[in-house]
Amino acid sequence: MLTARASKRDKANFFDSALLFDILDGGARLGQIRCDWGRECASITLGGEVFPVERLAPGEGRAPKSRYALIDPGGETIATAEQDRETFTLRLGDERFVFRSGRSRLYFHLYDGPADQPLGGVGQKKFWTLTLNLDLPPRFAPAFQAFLLVLLQHVIMQRAGNLTPL
Repeated sequence: MLTARASKRDKANFFDSALLFDILDGGARLGQIRCDWGRECASITLGGEVFPVERLAPGEGRAPKSRYALIDPGGETIATAEQDRETFTLRLGDERFVFRSGRSRLYFHLYDGPADQPLGGVGQKKFWTLTLNLDLPPRFAPAFQAFLLVLLQHVIMQRAGNLTPL
């Protein structure tokens, strides 16, 4: 199980407004997530490779929906997410998933399509902790798990009322 926690600031990024998270696997640092809400972008760094998270053009329909893509270092799309309020419909290859909040507003569950049983979840399991859990099956790559954490942070910032869409 992967975890994430806020990164410590150094002299280079002390006054940076971006949210920084270290991604950990059993205490060992795998990489970092950087969510820069001012410039409406995010990136995931794992093993020296950067996976950008891009905002796509709104979908068609009555109300434009926010859409996001996780891009691999070679420029290929790994996964996409379409937001409808606080629920995301995800595509990972040929698979479809739903990512929505559970009982806790700071913990989202990943469902396999219309299934009732969650595959796992992302977020704070306990209120008084700074650790974020990425409790998903090992079949999901760390980059995809970190993408879900970026989506969760996006919803949290929307709730705070100080965010234009990513």
